[in-house]
Amino acid sequence: MLTMKAGDTGPKPRGIGTYVQNQPTTGRGIRPSPYSTDFGVNSYTYAATNNETLTAPHGVGFVWATMLWDMTWSLVDKYGFDPNLYTGKGGNNLAMQLVIDGLKLQPCNPGFVDARDAILAADRANNAGANQQLIWASFAKRGLGYSAKQGLSTSRTDQVEAFDMPPAYTCAAPTITVLRTSTVNTNGPASTIYLGYGPQNVQLQANSTNTGLVSYTWAPAAGLSNTAIANPVFTPTAAGSYNLTVTSSTSAGCSASASVTITVIDVRCGASNNQVLVCSNKNTRCVNSSDVPNLLKRGGTLGNCGTPTSAASLTAQEPEMENDLVSAPNPAVSSTSVSFTLRKAGAYRLEVLNMQGTVVAVLGEGTGEAGQRMTYEFKKGRLAGNLFIVHLITGQGNRFSRVEMRN
Repeated sequence: MLTMKAGDTGPKPRGIGTYVQNQPTTGRGIRPSPYSTDFGVNSYTYAATNNETLTAPHGVGFVWATMLWDMTWSLVDKYGFDPNLYTGKGGNNLAMQLVIDGLKLQPCNPGFVDARDAILAADRANNAGANQQLIWASFAKRGLGYSAKQGLSTSRTDQVEAFDMPPAYTCAAPTITVLRTSTVNTNGPASTIYLGYGPQNVQLQANSTNTGLVSYTWAPAAGLSNTAIANPVFTPTAAGSYNLTVTSSTSAGCSASASVTITVIDVRCGASNNQVLVCSNKNTRCVNSSDVPNLLKRGGTLGNCGTPTSAASLTAQEPEMENDLVSAPNPAVSSTSVSFTLRKAGAYRLEVLNMQGTVVAVLGEGTGEAGQRMTYEFKKGRLAGNLFIVHLITGQGNRFSRVEMRN
């Protein structure tokens, strides 16, 4: 902890006692494994303490310190790193204070569960419980979850690991309903807005089955009438595909998110942009708005005949492709493989957005052939948050998929 420095990352291997083994600082050192949040480097979990070949006290303590290392990096991801060891306000400072205060609160001869609960109690005393879910997730990742049993603190062989979270932190994601704001028919789904004809915005309605609901938060904010209510109105100003995410939070501190995609197509045409594009009998026509209802009744669609007019059109044409942007595993610990199939030959770009709609990583871009399967690895690293949106951009449109990271 005292040798952490700016630029370090959680996955980076950190050996203990590497000097006496004539190893670099990334070596294994005098412990069974280096400390790292990456399971590919350090895969030890609570159940390993049952193995009597793991020495006591140092081997058993190594498993405990592995959990504390994960918790420290989760706090650094949330609050940042501060090299000031005395009055710093970073996640590393907070982690050290929680561990020290946990020592004061735990009972004599503690087991792992006792020590975990003492750190949770320290967070409630010091920070009004602001980090309860994060601390639980850090321990659960290494098998010291809600249902874990320590048995006798004097026994080496009666520990039972569990990776679950407390019920308060297993809340369900909200559902989102998209409602039209006018009765004008567009022959399209409610989630598609046609600039120049019909409803020029939509109302989003979030609903949660969780108890103790405190708030809803929407992101990104652009175009939303209010980001802190369950039913904001979304009014776009330009064509595109907009991925909107709502996070519901409960009084117990649990949060869960859901996303919806709103497709916006500009169908305005004419010298003054006051007419409407309609595809009728395979011909694109620029007509007065008063002529549109009759053309739609005859099977016409809004927009150019050469371009799918909505996400629903893509689903109808290629249902086997629409949901093939997948991540596995999902939820994931520290990395996941993102795969997709190109519908048509051409360029593509695969990027990752955070829940505020900001691009935080570009996994790949290039060109490929129709039907070609692409796979890229997404590593969370030091990215803040646990929920991300994978965004695939091709000449045929946009596809989105949600990824949850649990480290």
